[in-house]
Amino acid sequence: FVVMIDNLTRPQLPPSHLPIRKVEGEFLVAGQADTLVIDPANGLRYEPLVRLLETVDQDAVIAVYTRTYPLFQQAYQQLGYPDRYFNDRLIEVLDHLLATPVTTGQEQLVRPKFYYQFADPKLEGLSAGQKIILRSGKTNAEILRRLMRSYRQRLAGINPGEKRELGSNR
Repeated sequence: FVVMIDNLTRPQLPPSHLPIRKVEGEFLVAGQADTLVIDPANGLRYEPLVRLLETVDQDAVIAVYTRTYPLFQQAYQQLGYPDRYFNDRLIEVLDHLLATPVTTGQEQLVRPKFYYQFADPKLEGLSAGQKIILRSGKTNAEILRRLMRSYRQRLAGINPGEKRELGSNR
């Protein structure tokens, strides 16, 4: 989990470090060879995961995070960050993901080799985490942004090393 969070701002996510399986199904595109876009139906692949994230009790997630934070911190230090805090990195990553451009969902794709890429170099230059948000579809991306803003607000207001009561906002 710590490695995955740390890598979300990088160009690629190593598949071996993903905490969940790849979403089911094929990446769907629509249009002709010279005007390919992400098929809106592609977002259906992400819906089960997004619905799960949407229905999880945030108080419970924060309580578990706070309780297990020493393990996250230890893993983060073992990654080579002995003088930094994992919670700070998590907030940085949330800020980075929240900076993902809001798009129309009709951005052109190219397929120079095996994988599809955004034709716009600015979009293709986004981090792995930001591109996942764009590939999830417009509706899912909006839900993910809302959830990330909520978690970011809550995480910024806590010291994960101290005990918290379930439901507490501090």
